[in-house]
Amino acid sequence: MAADVLHQPRLCAFGARLLASEVLLEPFKARSASMAQANWVAEELTQEQIECATTDAYAAYKVGKKLLGV
Repeated sequence: MAADVLHQPRLCAFGARLLASEVLLEPFKARSASMAQANWVAEELTQEQIECATTDAYAAYKVGKKLLGV
């Protein structure tokens, strides 16, 4: 959606945090390498995984809100 609305195809390859940094012009801390290797299908997530997922969701929400003009 961001790539289409902003006419920037390169945004298609961005994750939630990098996209938020680009669109909102405010920095979002990159995921740690350990989170990239984490077991995201575990029955229980670690505190760090929960915080990471929450940050990703918030970043996506903020981007969507800006792109939709709400």
